[in-house]
Amino acid sequence: IAFHNDVNTIRAYKITATNPPAITFAWSMSQTGRGSPWVTTTDGTNNTIVWVAGVAGDQRLHAYDGDTGAVIYAGGGANELMTGTRQWNTGITARGRIYFDADNKVYAFKLPTPTPTPTATATATPTATPGPITLTARGKRIGGINTSRLKWRRATSANIDVYRDGVVIATTPNDGLYDDSTGTTGHVSFTYKVCEAGTQTCSNEATVTF
Repeated sequence: IAFHNDVNTIRAYKITATNPPAITFAWSMSQTGRGSPWVTTTDGTNNTIVWVAGVAGDQRLHAYDGDTGAVIYAGGGANELMTGTRQWNTGITARGRIYFDADNKVYAFKLPTPTPTPTATATATPTATPGPITLTARGKRIGGINTSRLKWRRATSANIDVYRDGVVIATTPNDGLYDDSTGTTGHVSFTYKVCEAGTQTCSNEATVTF
């Protein structure tokens, strides 16, 4: 079960398999806008994904792992930007696509097989080449927010691309240190790597669990 509250946060809850069932808090994630979230699975139980559109926010589609809150889809690029979204609009899923009605249009997002990551355009993703960069990561809470501190060595470029769960979240000067304020407060895990900016010369992956 997922809710979007008035303080720009999505909160997810799990229904237990006990008799009678109980509801327990699962995770929360910062998300601008007030779109109504919806949940999909592959068989009614497994591969749970929480979807939400950034209504009155960034007007993009977002997806989170239903079990951990990890970001699965972070809004895409220029082709994925919607207009005229309203908080009473909710997406639907049918035959491998997400549909969202806004501004007298229907936006369709294709779900490639087998990875449930929506994209409006097919693009080839180059395979990252492991490089000499070494990365370490640890988690801490700052002001109640889950924050990951990343440290790396042996990078040679002027700038570094920081990846979280396979998505670039920042390009930062190559000073060997980056703090990622994730916007989450619950139990969640994130996997990081850093790459020479604009290349696929990357570090090892490092996972932070809160």
